[in-house]
Amino acid sequence: MKISQIILERYDAAKILANPKEAKQLAIAFKHDHTIPRQVIARMGPNPSMEVVIEEWSKLLNDG
Repeated sequence: MKISQIILERYDAAKILANPKEAKQLAIAFKHDHTIPRQVIARMGPNPSMEVVIEEWSKLLNDG
């Protein structure tokens, strides 16, 4: 399953965090995505936890 499918099907942070493998993949993808708004990256700090990254991504998808 592609990450884009996971995001579209499961944009709720709790559902993503329930599967550690998916959460890790999304956290890695988030760090390498250069389209994330700078204010979101600044809000997360220099070394965000996987939970924070997934939560912020979920917020972006819910708002968008």
